[in-house]
Amino acid sequence: MWMWPMMGGWGAMPWWGALIMTLFWAVIVAGIVVFIVWIVRNISAHAPTQAGQNRALELLNERYARGELTRDEYLQMRHDLEG
Repeated sequence: MWMWPMMGGWGAMPWWGALIMTLFWAVIVAGIVVFIVWIVRNISAHAPTQAGQNRALELLNERYARGELTRDEYLQMRHDLEG
């Protein structure tokens, strides 16, 4: 005589229950991944980059070369940018 496990051979949970559980965990994992990506992007967006600082100094030098800034303004802004 053949002995079937609980619930007619499908184990402890019907097939749709397993599907719901799989979807539940997929949503949890996807949410964690999205949260980590969001954190990394926010941290990198607020971190000063060397390229950004170099570009700011280039613009400052161009403005000084065109005569838009006095020497004192230029030196003060350069001092502010270099920290």
